[in-house]
Amino acid sequence: MARRILALVLALAVPAGAAYAQQVPDPAFDTSIARPMFTRRHPQLLVDQGHHNTHTTRSRYDVVAKLAIADGFEVTTDDNRFATADLKGIDVLLIANALGSDHLQTATAAGPAFTAQECRDLRAWIAAGGSLLFVAEHPPMGTAAKPLARALGVDFSEGYLVDPVLADTSFGASTLVFSDATRSLGDHPILRGRGAGEQVRRVRTYTGQSLAGPPGSVALLKVTARAQDYMLGPTGVRGPVPDSLKRRAAGRAQAIAFTLGKGRVVVLGETSMLCAQLVTGPNGTQRKVGMNADDDNRQFAINTLRWLAHGLDAPAVVPVRPAPKAAARH
Repeated sequence: MARRILALVLALAVPAGAAYAQQVPDPAFDTSIARPMFTRRHPQLLVDQGHHNTHTTRSRYDVVAKLAIADGFEVTTDDNRFATADLKGIDVLLIANALGSDHLQTATAAGPAFTAQECRDLRAWIAAGGSLLFVAEHPPMGTAAKPLARALGVDFSEGYLVDPVLADTSFGASTLVFSDATRSLGDHPILRGRGAGEQVRRVRTYTGQSLAGPPGSVALLKVTARAQDYMLGPTGVRGPVPDSLKRRAAGRAQAIAFTLGKGRVVVLGETSMLCAQLVTGPNGTQRKVGMNADDDNRQFAINTLRWLAHGLDAPAVVPVRPAPKAAARH
């Protein structure tokens, strides 16, 4: 195990990779917290960087680490595969966009990001009291991370989620806004926070997949009856999407929360909602993407980490469910 402790101030890193070439970090994004939660105890947050992750403290999730540190977390990173010893003393594990390889344009990227043993170890660690923030979006990320999702009883669509009711057409069909106004937010401590000043009323996401959780899970970001997943694969298609590649997504979500034994899990089907990026638009203007936009994504991120670290009220612990059997891919 090689773990690196993060300092109080992290250096902003410019993201690499063709898929994010037009994105740059927003240097004006505020990572301070006026009323930190963890002033006496300091939960341990471990950020996975050992599975070809596209989002780590070295790139777009440095802002997540900064927010966590400001709220009283101690943040470390791990550049290796998981083992039981790696997770000893860890309160919250963050895994974002794990891949089978670094080569996004090849089939190897969609290969399993986690071994069967890692999936078993992670499930056992959660059941014993650990907490997991698990983020995986459209292919190849959702496909690569699916073995772990299946071990936790979560179904990944492996598609590109669109919802005409929630879409912000100024950004595109797959930029979705979940809000009180459309009744697309669930009922959970993550969305309520510690009071009105920390309540989440509006969350924006940027091209991800849909999810379905195990029995007892709470849909935090709920899609509508008109939602669909476009099964385009990692390369997409040119022109209109044929009906044969569309799958109904009604009843699913893009963020879920649940308990597993003594542990807690939050799964997100999109990564940029927790970034703070600037993206150059067609006319040359820069648009804010993620926690720096005029939405409650920043508070959503803070509340999520707090709930996972047992800082916010939560439902009672439920018995450990048997590990789900492997299912054939659709």
